[in-house]
Amino acid sequence: MADGDRNRVLRELRRSRIAVIGLGVSNQALLRFLLARGVRHVAAGDAKTQDSLGPAAGWLASLPITLRLGPGYLDILEDADIVFLTPGIRKHLPEITAARDRGARLSSEIGLLLELCRARTVGITGSAGKTTTTLLVGDMLARSGRKVFVGGNIGTPLIDRCLEFTADETIVLELSSFQLQLVDRSPNVAAVLNVSPNHLDVHRDYDDYLAAKKTIYRYQRPGDWVVLGADNAETFRMAQERAAAYRELGNDGSSGDDDGLLDGNGRPRDGGRGNLAPADGGPGLALFGKAEPPGSLAGTDVPYRAWVDGDHLVVTTAGSPAPVALCPTAGVRLRGNHNLLNIMAAALMTVLAGGRLDAASQVATTFQTVEHRLEPAGELDGVTFINDSIGTAPDRTEVALASFPAPIHLILGGYDKKIPFDGLGEIVVECGKVRRVVLLGETAPKIRRAIEAAASLAAGRGPNGRIPGPRGADPHSRDSSPHGPESPGPPPMVEVSSIEEAVREAFAGAEPGTTVLLSPACASFDMFPNYEVRGAAFKEAVRALMAKREPGA
Repeated sequence: MADGDRNRVLRELRRSRIAVIGLGVSNQALLRFLLARGVRHVAAGDAKTQDSLGPAAGWLASLPITLRLGPGYLDILEDADIVFLTPGIRKHLPEITAARDRGARLSSEIGLLLELCRARTVGITGSAGKTTTTLLVGDMLARSGRKVFVGGNIGTPLIDRCLEFTADETIVLELSSFQLQLVDRSPNVAAVLNVSPNHLDVHRDYDDYLAAKKTIYRYQRPGDWVVLGADNAETFRMAQERAAAYRELGNDGSSGDDDGLLDGNGRPRDGGRGNLAPADGGPGLALFGKAEPPGSLAGTDVPYRAWVDGDHLVVTTAGSPAPVALCPTAGVRLRGNHNLLNIMAAALMTVLAGGRLDAASQVATTFQTVEHRLEPAGELDGVTFINDSIGTAPDRTEVALASFPAPIHLILGGYDKKIPFDGLGEIVVECGKVRRVVLLGETAPKIRRAIEAAASLAAGRGPNGRIPGPRGADPHSRDSSPHGPESPGPPPMVEVSSIEEAVREAFAGAEPGTTVLLSPACASFDMFPNYEVRGAAFKEAVRALMAKREPGA
């Protein structure tokens, strides 16, 4: 952003009445930023009371702001000119809708960061894989010699420093649908990894959720780039929509302007700006998938692509249309085929943001597990415990189940995000791996019914309840039925009331070689503040179980 535009935004903030709704970590940072920049008419509110806010309550009370906590906190919207909403709040609440109808502008901490920041920006969203891919891009760019800052939905809020960033620095942001629903700027390099139903407890409906995801590239300009998954139906549809608006490029990916925007390796010299000029002012397009993505969509070249070619991940660029090996699949340390997709997406974003492909290759083969994502949590009597607390939706649980062999004892359940569990029931029954299910949280009865319904449906298909070609099962295995060769019913299920009890029940009857997998398919908010706390509690419960089995314990 030009200095004149930044100064205009800051002047608007200083002369406006500001309301900050929600007082979590990101909006606390926003308050610090606003007050440090001379903004004086600030009101802040949260549904939590002073006691439930904890240590932050004292600090908030010391600020020169109007503070409203607990019932009636949305009353501060009545005379607001600009409203900064916390991620996760329903933007369709009547009080928020009324404020917007009165002319108030809705924004967010991330929206202001994108509006004021001089640095190149890379943004990653998707229903799954955001954090891992964001960290991969950060590491790949750092290995390329770039000065990189990682934030957004992970790490420390960056709004405090947004005026300090320079044009030769790069910010890599994990962006949730909650954060995206209020932005009117898009990152220079954006990615939508995948989309499946999620967070329908906050979004009005699935279309609202999908629209929020599309915001990550909606406001891009000529020379910006969007990286999309070719294997996911929704993201490939996005690619088709975008490609239909682009003009066709030559094989070298240039815009026809002899301005040297590509270097000798086919990388954009200024980090992904300028070498592609779509007819509608939209972004350039890059695709990744397990199979080779199309090199052209709607008559538009797609020079930047990545896929699995035999036993290697390969990449093409505008300067190198022939596939170049990124790394051998056997060299990837992250577990699961889904992480191959994350690595390919990260490599494309790295190159488009001005990084080096060789640096991306190095990170691809050295990057290890991110906490709470298929994380080993211990082993006892030949039974392996896996913490996948990030598994907050059924599609994540399906990925987790595909990452481990049978037998699996699966821990499911948690906060109800109003998403259906029919597909989850089919996954549990049809994957051919789950031998026991432990259910906890408010969704336990719904998940039990979904699994029972799927098993009942499966019992009517094929002899002895076998399902022809079960998803995820090995057709050559002697035990490719849902949970044992002779049982057409659902796997044994038990409901529990705590994570400690869940670990004990999942371990009960587990034979050597069994994986006890926490991948709940639900958020944690009914029992824990977030998935990180849930994952930590799971690991502590595993440690406690192991300690009881130690000699002399």
